[in-house]
Amino acid sequence: KDASVSLYAVLPETMETQHAKEASSLQSQVRRRASAWKHQDVTFYTDSVRKDLSCSLFHQLPETLQTLHAKEVSDLLSEVSKSYKEKFNREKGRSDYSSMKTLPEVEHAMEVAKKQSHVNTSGREELQRYNPAPDRPDIISAANAARLASDVSPLHVPSWGAHLSVLQVKYKESFDRLLKGQRPRYNPMDCVSFKHTQAAAALASQLEYKKKYEQTKAHYHIAVDTAEQQHHRENAVLHSQVKYKEEYEKSKGRSLMEFGETQSYKISKEAQKMQSEREYRRDFEEQVKGKALLEADQTPGFLAARNASSLLSEKEYRRDLETEIIGKGMELSADILEIQRATRASQVQSQVPNHQALTGLRVISRITEV
Repeated sequence: KDASVSLYAVLPETMETQHAKEASSLQSQVRRRASAWKHQDVTFYTDSVRKDLSCSLFHQLPETLQTLHAKEVSDLLSEVSKSYKEKFNREKGRSDYSSMKTLPEVEHAMEVAKKQSHVNTSGREELQRYNPAPDRPDIISAANAARLASDVSPLHVPSWGAHLSVLQVKYKESFDRLLKGQRPRYNPMDCVSFKHTQAAAALASQLEYKKKYEQTKAHYHIAVDTAEQQHHRENAVLHSQVKYKEEYEKSKGRSLMEFGETQSYKISKEAQKMQSEREYRRDFEEQVKGKALLEADQTPGFLAARNASSLLSEKEYRRDLETEIIGKGMELSADILEIQRATRASQVQSQVPNHQALTGLRVISRITEV
């Protein structure tokens, strides 16, 4: 209802809003009535069930001998079950061992254990009370002095404390002056046990060497070298020298790092070769062809040779035109002439660099000779 009021309070009052208010109020009343009826039905059902359970089935049957006997048996069973339930609730939490009687053996064992524990504890108390200090006069006087020192008033404590602090300072100064920064004076070489172990190790090593010598002594012979043995030894030395010399002659000129003929080594070798060719070609283009020939082109002999070669090429071009094209009855056209002229010009152009290179080399050689 509060929600409906809060919602409809914002809207203007029209027929629709009034109808919605009435419908929401009717719905809320219907819901409350339905819940009340449901609660009444549940309570009525529970009351009827309780009444039916309280009334035994034997009340609805006719009273006969069997029904009377059954009713008595049910009453007896209910009483017995009630008595068992009361006994269970009364004895709940109790153990059966508490109601058992103790046997004579159990009582005897309990008494023996109690006496043994008393004996053990009494011995410990006597040991704790035992004073091992003998009653000698010096010990008694020392104990009395200690007791008197403990009974001294705290007024003398600062002097004793100052004295102790002075002693500590002096000890620290002597330690810093004499011992601080020095190595420990203990030398393990001076220890008797260390010397003994060192001597034992030396003897053991000597025994091992002697044992190995005895084992390998049969493999050697100390015979005098004969002339034949000396001759064989000299031949072996000479043969080894000849082998070393041959290997030196074969390896002379090779690099110290010889790689196997692997695929990667071959590829790197080819790449170096191509790189060196490229470098030579670039040097030729820059130094020989690019510089020296420019100076040689300005000479009168080179200009006359170039004019002669151009005239000769024009004469050959005209002769080829007359023999190959006009002599075969083909029609001359501007396109065909242009094509022939272009091909011949490309051939001549390809021949000119070679001719220029040769003439340049000749001029360079003459200049060097002069």
